[in-house]
Amino acid sequence: MTRDSISKLLNRLSNEGKDGQLPGVGGFSPTDPDNLPPRPDGSSLPLPSDTKICIVGAGISGLYAGLILDHLGVAYDILEASPRPGGRILTHYFSTRKHDYYDIGAMRFPNVPPMERTFDLFKRTGVPLIDYLLNGENTPKRYNGITVFPPKDGTTVEEDPFHVSESNGGVVPDESMKTISTVLEEAFAPLKDALKRGDAESFKLFEELDNYTVRDYLSKKM
Repeated sequence: MTRDSISKLLNRLSNEGKDGQLPGVGGFSPTDPDNLPPRPDGSSLPLPSDTKICIVGAGISGLYAGLILDHLGVAYDILEASPRPGGRILTHYFSTRKHDYYDIGAMRFPNVPPMERTFDLFKRTGVPLIDYLLNGENTPKRYNGITVFPPKDGTTVEEDPFHVSESNGGVVPDESMKTISTVLEEAFAPLKDALKRGDAESFKLFEELDNYTVRDYLSKKM
């Protein structure tokens, strides 16, 4: 997040023609979070020998920052308001029986490029990892006092198995009960139609959306 914020600030200053006003940086081309501009002479800015850093919060980010500072030999203090470290990463044990626990915070970590630093942290600290199984043959789901078992023999689960929609006596508007596939199909239908038409109006639509990410577009449509 810090690199993202720096990148956005540098790009804004560059677009405004103010990049030359930054001390020790000088002019630069548009940048991205993973390719921030170095100092003009290629050097790093040395810290005074008596530098001490304060890290606010002993969550995973604060602890990782401390790990990096340890490696650099920089003194620091971590301030934490709660009586334990870890932040939102917390496992609650209901009893001492095997598997009788609940991960309240982070529990799933996909091994994808944006998570490389997270897995680097796991490796450095020797954190044991286990596969996360979302569904299984004998893993029923229970909500609203209703237990639903995975379908077998080609059968399908009803659209609102836990009866949360207004038409089933719940409080959720029926309009909000659409499946993910239905929501996405409705959101992208105008774009698919525009591609089929291929006229000037369609081209104008894609021009207007050219700078949108998929998330931006879906947020706009919803």
